[in-house]
Parts: sequence; C-alpha cells; structure tokens
Amino acid sequence: MDDTDKHFLPNFCSAYLIISGIVLTELLAIMLVLSPVGKEGYAWHYIQYELLPSLGWTSLFMQAVTLLSLSILCLTRKWLRQLEDQNIGPILSYLFILLMTWLASKFAWELEHAFTHVADIYTNYYSILLTNLIISNLVSGIVLGSCYYKKIWKNGTLVLIYTLILILTILLTELLAVLNALQNNHNQVIDHHLFLLRNLSISAIVSAIVLRYFYIQYRWKKQTEATAYSRVQALQARIRPHFLFNSMNTIASLIRIDPDKAEQAVEDLSELFRASLGDAREKVALEEELDLCIQYLRIEGLRLDERLQVEWKIDRVPQDALIPRLSIQPLLENAIYYGIQPLPEGGMIEITGLFDGKQIQLDIENPLSQQPLSHQSKGHGIAQRNIHERLQAYYGQLGSLSVRQEPDVYCVSLRFPYQTDL
Repeated sequence: MDDTDKHFLPNFCSAYLIISGIVLTELLAIMLVLSPVGKEGYAWHYIQYELLPSLGWTSLFMQAVTLLSLSILCLTRKWLRQLEDQNIGPILSYLFILLMTWLASKFAWELEHAFTHVADIYTNYYSILLTNLIISNLVSGIVLGSCYYKKIWKNGTLVLIYTLILILTILLTELLAVLNALQNNHNQVIDHHLFLLRNLSISAIVSAIVLRYFYIQYRWKKQTEATAYSRVQALQARIRPHFLFNSMNTIASLIRIDPDKAEQAVEDLSELFRASLGDAREKVALEEELDLCIQYLRIEGLRLDERLQVEWKIDRVPQDALIPRLSIQPLLENAIYYGIQPLPEGGMIEITGLFDGKQIQLDIENPLSQQPLSHQSKGHGIAQRNIHERLQAYYGQLGSLSVRQEPDVYCVSLRFPYQTDL
C-alpha cells in the first residue's frame, strides 16, 4: 500500500469533501444565527427584520473561512502526508485553519470599518504587526535555517516551530493592542478583539471535532482493512487438498503422454502458489488477475475436460484497471466446485464485463445443480463475504459484491470504480 497512507488527513481537494464542508458550514451558520432567538432583545422583530441579513453575512464569512482553509490544506496536503512524523501533519493542519480564521476575521472587520475612525487607530497597529513579523521571520529564519543545515531537526518539526513562532508573534501583538485599547478606552478596538476571540474559539472547537472525526474514520478503515486482510490470508493459505491432489495426479499422468501440457500445468500451479503467498493488500491490474484466472481454469480444465466450458465477454473492460489481488479467482473456484462439478454433464461459466466510463462490473455466472448442496458446499459464502469487505475497504460504497440466484443459475457481480493509480 501507499506509504503516505499512514496519515489520516483526507483528500481536501476532492469535490465530495468540499461540498460536504460547504453544507456543514451553512448548517453551523444557521444554528449560530438561530441560537439567540427567544432571548431578551431577540424576539419577533429580530426574526422579521434582522434574521436573514444576519444569516447572509454570517454564512458569507463562515464560507470564506471554510474555503480558505480547504484551499490551503489542499495545496499543502501532499507535503503534509510526506512528513516523517505522522503527528505533525494534523497539528499543522489545525494551525493553518486557525490562521485562515484570523485572516478572514481581520479582513471582514476592516471591510466593515474601512471608512470609520477605527481604521485610523489600526494604522499604527498594522505597522507594529508588520515590524514584529519581519523581525520574527528574520530571527527564526536564521535559527531554524542553522538547525536545518546541521540536521538537528527534521523538516516537519522545523515548519511546526516556525508556524508556532508566527502565531505567537501575532498573539503577542494582539495582546499589546488590547492592553493599549484598555488604557485609552478604545471600546471599538476591544470589540474587534472580542470578535476575533469568538471566531477563533468557534474555529478551534469545530476544526478539532472535524479532525477528530477524520482520525476515527481513518482508524475504523484501517481496522476493517486489517480484518479483511487477515481473512484473505487465511483464505489464501487454505489451498483445497482435493485441488492440489488432483492437480498433482493430472500432472503425473501427463508427463509421459504429453510433456508440454504437464510443463504448462506445473507453471500454472506455481503461479497460483505465488499469488496465494503474495500480499493480499496489494492492488494488481485487472489483466494480471485475469491471467491468474486463466491459469487456474487451465488446470481445472485438465481434470474436468469437456465438462468445463468457459466464455469470456470482457472486451469492453479496461485491462489496466486496478483491483485487489485474488478478487476473481476464488469466485471462479466456487463456480466450479459448487456449480460445474456436481453436474454430471458439467456446464459453462460465463464471465461478462461491463464498463460505463467510471464503474466496472464483472458478472460470473454458472449453472446450479438441482440437488441440495452438501454441508461443505454451503461454505462458499466465506470467500464472497471476504471479497465484498475488501472492495468496500478499498473503494467505500463504490465497491460491492452482489449475488443473484435463480433455480438453475447462480451469478456473482463485482462492482468497483475504474482506477489506474495506486
């Protein structure tokens, strides 16, 4: 699996996450605007004349914070996920969100008071802030640059320290502005900092909850993958004794009468063993998985001869699509053992592939015996459940396995998105 998958930060550039963030932000804005309703001074007059304007401005401001935060996290996501320490990325993401909240709050306040005397008061403040930031950047740049050159700390640690110094510089400058406002009775300046404090507090709480949710979701996904992996490892290790025994007998009988077929059977059997010993968490190209299936069917074809017929209808399916290893071969194995083998006359397995440009569907259909299956035969659902769980672990709701059973036909359908990048 991808090494960067050790971090729980999601893809902040995805359309789904952006839309979800916009919707959740709007719901939070509605909740904040409605929360004063019923209190003194927020009766019917507030609902009738002030609710919608307040909702509009609140939504605009909060959406700006959300989009700014998602933008910076989208731009830095790849770098954050490559950091050596997996704890630094989430901490930096949290600090980036707070910085974006501070910038948006500053801009919103300045926009509202651009033509008042408060703007004149803040001219001196911004000069002090700029001076402090320049000095802080020069000093921290020299010290941290020396640490980087001497390799005292790793890159992620240096960036975290630099970000903390930047935030500390801003906080101290804001604190000095508050103390100066208290001394000179500048109430509007104090109101400005209360506005900043409220916004930063809400942003800190909400972003902490969201990042915690991402972490819990990540841990759940890893646990699901680990469970599916352990099951597939057990499934891979459980090579059917009858299959191995029959294969060796078939090879032994072919050595004298058809050495070429015997050699091909040995090669096919070795490939099956190699696949069974491989890492089940890996994705392979669909072409590779289908080659493994053809090798398995060749071995079974030596035993069943004309009783086993196979028809492939997969010309329209892209062969470079990625799929979890051993997702199709166990289903073909079930189709033979629980479909073809119980029938004296045998039957045909049909493998049909459908592709709509985004999703791939593979249908494996086999005839079904009218005789009731033995207790051993009813265990074929283990492989199906395992493959279904693995598809969902890799693709979420886009991956699935479904079964359609008729009196004389049994069909298993795999659905998964078309992906070519690991």
